[in-house]
Amino acid sequence: MYSIPEASVQGRTFMSAEQALLYRPFAISVVRSRGEVAVVPVGDVNLASAEILRHEVVKVQAGGVAQIVLDLTDVDFIDSTGLRMLLSIRNDAKRNDHALTLIAPGPTARRIFEITGTHGLFDWRVDWMSPSRFRFRLNNERPETR
Repeated sequence: MYSIPEASVQGRTFMSAEQALLYRPFAISVVRSRGEVAVVPVGDVNLASAEILRHEVVKVQAGGVAQIVLDLTDVDFIDSTGLRMLLSIRNDAKRNDHALTLIAPGPTARRIFEITGTHGLFDWRVDWMSPSRFRFRLNNERPETR
């Protein structure tokens, strides 16, 4: 794996220009449409941002919404804290009879679900994703090759 070196001056760490171009700060939006609410995080779901995302989903659930979509399309990376939070949100939704559907992130962030074998624990929405981008092997099926 290639990593971009960081510069260090007087004990402070700075990102290189390449890293800065690749990095997107965490942001979150909520989109309401046709009886469901989409929570859309952008950037990394990690130790620094997982609780912010959880808080936003809890606010949506408290609003009485039965169908929640967690759109991970613009998530760049998910660490173990982010995964634990997603599993917690999933468990809360099941306990409270909320439908929670995820839209798959890009390949780098999607990898945590594949490595941990947790992708089967979530409901995934395929219709919002282009078939070429959605590469999960649902029910152990092989993805189409183009």
